[in-house]
Parts: sequence; structure tokens; C-alpha cells
Amino acid sequence: MVQVKNAAADLYAAQEAESLGEVQVEVAVLFRDAAARRAQLGDVPLVQVQRADLELLHVQNELTNAQAERLARQAALTQLIAQPPETPLRVALPLATGAVVIPSGEGARFARASSCPAYARNDTFLLS
Repeated sequence: MVQVKNAAADLYAAQEAESLGEVQVEVAVLFRDAAARRAQLGDVPLVQVQRADLELLHVQNELTNAQAERLARQAALTQLIAQPPETPLRVALPLATGAVVIPSGEGARFARASSCPAYARNDTFLLS
């Protein structure tokens, strides 16, 4: 059961890192667009646009890494709860009383932890 809770916490952290990365990309796009407009008007040198482009590429790369980490953490959790690797999962807090795994797709069903061979307690998980 500890492995499942740790895997769920790891997936939650990866989900949050991915969400943060998405916001960072949105902000970097805004800064790049603003720098491009200001450069067109002659307010800033072209190097400012290049710096903004570089920062955008940097945060896009970080987002890609965060997405890969989330997928890896999701695969680890699905393996522990005896679900197919392609099962789309989202973890919601609180994790202290047992993880609640929320599907990102339609057609969810409830399953007891005792029905999965990896653990024996009756904490409830929401699986797709």
C-alpha cells in the first residue's frame, strides 16, 4: 500500500509540474509576442526578441520533460494498481487517507484496493 501512495504522490507532483510548465509556456509566448511588437516599433533591439524566443524554447523543453515524467509516473502507478498502462489517470489530494485516482476520460468505475493484487487494504480508488 505504501508503494501505491508513493506512486500516487509522485504522479500528483508530476501533474503539478506539467501544469506549471503549461502556464510558463503561455507566459513566455506573451513575452515573446510583446517583444516582437516592441521591436517592430523600434522600442527595443532585435536581441530582445531573440532572448524571448530562447526563453520560450527553454520552457517548451521543460514542459516536454514534465509531460514525459508524468507519463512515466502514470505508468508506474497503473502497474501497481493492476491496470493497463494506457489507463488515463489523474491523482487528486488528499493522499493521507488513501489516494483517489481520477480518470481523465469518460466511463469511470470504482474499485476497491483489495481487488488489486499489489495491496490488501480497502482504500477506494476511482479508475477509468
